[in-house]
Amino acid sequence: MDASGMHGSASSESPLRVLVTGTSLFLRRHGHIFEALAPYFAHLDYLPERRVSRFHRAIYKVGSTLRRRAPQGVNSALERLGAMHPWDARVFVARSLELESQIASLPKSPDLILHIFGMFCPFWTTPTVPYAMMLDYTEALAYRNWRDWAPFASEASLRDRLLCERRAYHNALHLFPFGNATRRSLIEDYGVDPAKITVIGSAGYFAQPDSGDRTFGSKRILCYCASGSEFYRKGGDRVLAAFRMVRQQIPDAKLAVVGECSEMEGPGVENYGYVSAPEKMRELFFTSDLVLAPARCDPFPTFLIEAMNFGLPCVTSDVDGIPEIVAHEVTGLVLSEVSPPQIAGEVVRLLNDSQTLAAMSRSGKERAREQFSSVRVARTVSEAIHKLPIGPNLKSAPYKSIASVA
Repeated sequence: MDASGMHGSASSESPLRVLVTGTSLFLRRHGHIFEALAPYFAHLDYLPERRVSRFHRAIYKVGSTLRRRAPQGVNSALERLGAMHPWDARVFVARSLELESQIASLPKSPDLILHIFGMFCPFWTTPTVPYAMMLDYTEALAYRNWRDWAPFASEASLRDRLLCERRAYHNALHLFPFGNATRRSLIEDYGVDPAKITVIGSAGYFAQPDSGDRTFGSKRILCYCASGSEFYRKGGDRVLAAFRMVRQQIPDAKLAVVGECSEMEGPGVENYGYVSAPEKMRELFFTSDLVLAPARCDPFPTFLIEAMNFGLPCVTSDVDGIPEIVAHEVTGLVLSEVSPPQIAGEVVRLLNDSQTLAAMSRSGKERAREQFSSVRVARTVSEAIHKLPIGPNLKSAPYKSIASVA
């Protein structure tokens, strides 16, 4: 992304200049939201990314490959080994200071910084530009719900990391969590004023809602999974065990797996690996009868939003933000009992009931269009930003003393 090329466009609605910051992976993953947001402001730019050397790219690829092939226990041990020292808080501070320095060196300051996710923040010392944050999760939620994302070796290490987040959230002018679970965590775990929080949901990677008709009867189940600890987080073991039970009743059932997951194999399993081509994903959505996602932890999975856009019913667990995406018995099933026999029974019921699948398909498309489009998310964010006390000729509201929130 290049800050010299304006991704926004002139707008009569707001003269604000907005700068988007955050980890490049998340900026790319949610770029469709920022593209939809750009027309609401005079300019919406991205901070130039630091170039990564070929050597470091190669090391990262080798490490990623080894992690995908390593057993779940090995991955968890490596993650915990990295937390033997309280490096998390130090990394948070270092990355925040680096971003602060980059912002200070800009030839012209923006009116607002929109930062995605809470791995670090735009300013560690006193903010010179008002900023807001988009959040899918908090470290407090990760510590409670999926320890592999919060592998702290001591209570002191965890406390230091949470204090970093608290400081970032209190210094922010506004916070935009994707779901209500994250909103509650901001209030209860970090003491954030509810008045400075707006829940926005999220959006899938589709340019427009799908309007084509579809048929059912392929007996193909689609799931997204990964290797290592992510295999268990996504409920891959549940999917595989349930699918084997489904095959006992529906011998021609198939399981299509997308994502870099080596654990998914066996009769009827079609492992497609990482799928980057939108056309291929569209084909898989259209040739499957339902999505199976019995995750143990999943903040706000856009894969389910994309599936609903293409009229694919979803069978899921009831964790994190999933119940806010999938409407139980309307666009799919949200299960509180996620044992393989329970999952298999519900999957068999749906695969043998094309009428119910068709009704869920129509409802899913409508729900994706009305609640989870990039346009709707952008409109919600822009409306909240336009109510904030900022502008080209205005000074933002005073920030709290950093010492009082750290």
